[in-house]
Amino acid sequence: KKRGRPIAFVFGKRPFQGLQCEGLEEGVVSMKRGGVRKLIIPPELAFGEEGVSLPGGERVPSGATVEMVVEIQEISPAYYGQ
Repeated sequence: KKRGRPIAFVFGKRPFQGLQCEGLEEGVVSMKRGGVRKLIIPPELAFGEEGVSLPGGERVPSGATVEMVVEIQEISPAYYGQ
């Protein structure tokens, strides 16, 4: 749970320190700065049947549907090669 703490990521890269959550990208791709959206991400677009340990010690269990509220605070151009 990352409440009140921004998470920065680049589309096509893994946002959670190497962990893939395809549903996050699909859920925010059409959002604009200031937009807020509740995402309900099924296991096949979240962390799958394996589940995952998140930074900070929390764990998303096997086959979990992930729910999160996302607010786009800033959109920056991507810099290739970094």
